[in-house]
Amino acid sequence: MDRHTNPIPVPKDFFKGFEAVKDFSRNGMIYFKDGKISSHAEDNAGAEFEIPELKFGPVYSAKYLSIIKEMATKIDFYVPADRNSKLLAFTGERCRGILMGFG
Repeated sequence: MDRHTNPIPVPKDFFKGFEAVKDFSRNGMIYFKDGKISSHAEDNAGAEFEIPELKFGPVYSAKYLSIIKEMATKIDFYVPADRNSKLLAFTGERCRGILMGFG
């Protein structure tokens, strides 16, 4: 991959928040909003969990976030991709990978 990444340690409660909201998603997608993770694009709908490190941005598949839960130790949620999309880059003890985001 020829994209610059800026990975940070996975935010302390990121996967706790993910687990709290994922089952409320109608479409299997997880939304990033300013300071929170959400099961819905709309404000005040579904479930939300505060994660101060997050900013408004990409939408990721809950299925794929579940896969990296046990592996990721560092993560960059906002790697620029084509047009308006973002990539999620992660590294772990013995792995690294990319997830495609939407929006």
